[in-house]
Amino acid sequence: MAKKLKNYPEPSYLIEKYGADALRMYLLTSPAVRAEPVRLGESLVEQMYKDFSAPLLNAYNFLATYAQIDNFKAYNKEIHYMQNNCSLNEIETDMLIRTNCDIIAQIDTPSPLAKQIQTLLKSMQGKRVTIDLVDTTNNNRYKQYIVDHPKKNILMIGDSKQYKNIWQTTYGTDKANASHPIVPLMTYSVTNDLDRWIISALHNMMHETENTINRYLLDNASKEIMNFIDKLTNRYIRRSRRRFRSSGMDADKNSAYNTLFTVMEKLLRITSPFAPFITEHIRQQLQKFSHNPLEQGDSVHLAYMPLANTQYIDTKLLEEIELVRRIITL
Repeated sequence: MAKKLKNYPEPSYLIEKYGADALRMYLLTSPAVRAEPVRLGESLVEQMYKDFSAPLLNAYNFLATYAQIDNFKAYNKEIHYMQNNCSLNEIETDMLIRTNCDIIAQIDTPSPLAKQIQTLLKSMQGKRVTIDLVDTTNNNRYKQYIVDHPKKNILMIGDSKQYKNIWQTTYGTDKANASHPIVPLMTYSVTNDLDRWIISALHNMMHETENTINRYLLDNASKEIMNFIDKLTNRYIRRSRRRFRSSGMDADKNSAYNTLFTVMEKLLRITSPFAPFITEHIRQQLQKFSHNPLEQGDSVHLAYMPLANTQYIDTKLLEEIELVRRIITL
């Protein structure tokens, strides 16, 4: 590219027409991040807008359209579960900080781990985290506890049996693996395999993206995000339209709403370093449909990266859906 020859499109023109994020994402997915030759043309940035910015906006607009009709509200909060037989030496401090917990909820019996975590978070963040005791003999108590604390992020501590009960109540499968030290939990009941598939794909994407970011392979990380957005818009939303259009609010429709909201919220947080403007805009708009909207001044760029967990990655389900996609394509 030469300024004298003007053999490139003017960046200010591209940003004005397609947005800064489309230009950023094009460069981040290009060989430029590996210091290799790269083409820069308006048609390429336009295609990135069509593949990235427009689908992301369309996904939000789809949710907003139906959520306004049904007056839907989600619990936009982080719930994590930790085994009470863990030691702090076995868990990365970074993971504990990223739970962003306001309450440490001991399930049924007190745990010495709660006080240790409270002390650690106070020394690391200067944050005062309260400790609570929760009776979950009734499975509905878990969901009621979430309702009773709508604006609090919660770190629950209990044993493997209690964890499996909550997992089966919310995720509807018996594949709970108690060996995971910290597991993000659902605030609602997942009732549909289509929801489990997109959640599985989300955690797979977050896991791969974080690994590639840590190795500074930004083009690979960007492509992981792009691939997931294609799954979200061209497969999940397209296949779920009838669920959102049905009358009333049954368990399946509630699962669809909460899944799309949760996936969008986590996707925006992990995409924010790559596309800072559109992610901030959509996340602020998303608060219209939350029981606990963000406080003034909160930003996606101040939020912690969501924790990915292989517990949610159902390899068999991912392979089955991919096989169906290939059959449809053929």
